[in-house]
Amino acid sequence: MSTTSNEVSIDNELLNSGLEFFVIASNQSGEMLSNHMTISPDELLASIGHIQAKRIQDAMGWDVSLSADGNTLAVGSENYVFIFNNLNDQWQKHAIPIEGGSSTVSLSADGNTIAFYNSLSGEVHIYVCSENKWTRQAILQADYVEPSDNFGLSLSLSTDGSTLAIGADGEDSSSIGVGGDMDNNDAENSGAVYIYYRTENLWSQQAYLKASNAFSGDQFGWSVSLSGNGNILAVGAIGESTNAYGFRGVAFGHDPQRSGAVYIFVRNEDDWEQQASFKTEYPQPEDLLGYSLSLSADGATLAVGAIGEDSSDIGPGGDDSNHNAFYSGAVYIFTHSAGSWTQQAYIKASNAQSGDSFGADVSLSADGTILAVGAEEEDSDAQGIDSEQVNNDAEDSGAVYVFRRQGDVWSQSSYVKSANTLSSEFFGVSVSLSSDGNTLSVGSDVSGSDEFGSVYIY
Repeated sequence: MSTTSNEVSIDNELLNSGLEFFVIASNQSGEMLSNHMTISPDELLASIGHIQAKRIQDAMGWDVSLSADGNTLAVGSENYVFIFNNLNDQWQKHAIPIEGGSSTVSLSADGNTIAFYNSLSGEVHIYVCSENKWTRQAILQADYVEPSDNFGLSLSLSTDGSTLAIGADGEDSSSIGVGGDMDNNDAENSGAVYIYYRTENLWSQQAYLKASNAFSGDQFGWSVSLSGNGNILAVGAIGESTNAYGFRGVAFGHDPQRSGAVYIFVRNEDDWEQQASFKTEYPQPEDLLGYSLSLSADGATLAVGAIGEDSSDIGPGGDDSNHNAFYSGAVYIFTHSAGSWTQQAYIKASNAQSGDSFGADVSLSADGTILAVGAEEEDSDAQGIDSEQVNNDAEDSGAVYVFRRQGDVWSQSSYVKSANTLSSEFFGVSVSLSSDGNTLSVGSDVSGSDEFGSVYIY
């Protein structure tokens, strides 16, 4: 049997598992099997993509957003929005200068529309790509917005890039529900979300959303996530402090403080309405439920981070009623079926410890079966994938955990660290999965003490 030079791509799941594999070559004469092979730790480390800022002041990695195919990557930084395109396994850079930097970016599925927050001006910029050239399409700023409103702190684009949700967790109106009065400041930091829609390259505001129980300090809009078609919206309110729990409705008391809540809105043609609001079964002060959010493309699966959750349990399915690991963090999975939302899973890290901030960011694959979770203050000095995770020798180095769902059951499949783990790296401050879940980008907003910032690609 003759042989020819060829390359064989190895699926990420195989790389991460440490399993043996072999290659079958075939032609009209028959088949030939290779030797059994494994990927060595050194080879695995070398396979991790690493993009680092060229200048200390860039502080790359605040936020990351991947296109559906995983070949376009947007990265927020101190002075630029960086856009990278993967051409023949080489990441080529395009930089959009922005005075004041951008802590939030959102990329459309095709990678040709980007929304980002200008933290200095308090505006949201829209850029589009045509023939490999990025040009500004719009600058968005709502009426009555003030600098302290944080208009643009959270962003989410629909798959086609034509619907944009903008969170403003510092907005101060005392209005409730949809379409209320924006022109008052009677509920400081209650928060709001603005919906914009693009028609023939023109952007206009479609809706102004407030929580049904808006109250000072709720920070509604801290996080937002749209379904693929833009018709379902999840909103996190990390400061929400009512005494409700589970799916029993959000009440108006104010204890436990800053336990957090999630709100679901749906669009019918051009009209928005609140569909649901919920909390955890055991809300505690400073849980910060809603710190991060990710909806599946169909809007039926929602991952919610709560970095202040303090149970000492590990892995999926544990007991969230104890409080023995302060700020270890947790992620909750909620699903929608037959007109109602239910909690499907309660997920902890496999090495949960106090102060890890598990749930700092979350990202679901399009079908909602693969989940990446950032824990930016995890402390192991491990490197690469599925290495030792029980020590605390690299404080705040950070980690990312990957979980997979089979049926209704979630399990951890990978424990991910940077290729060159350092203390105070905050690896996992931002995460983004491609549509199929086979490409993962991870932001690290400082690399050691030099504050360059990095992005890793797996």
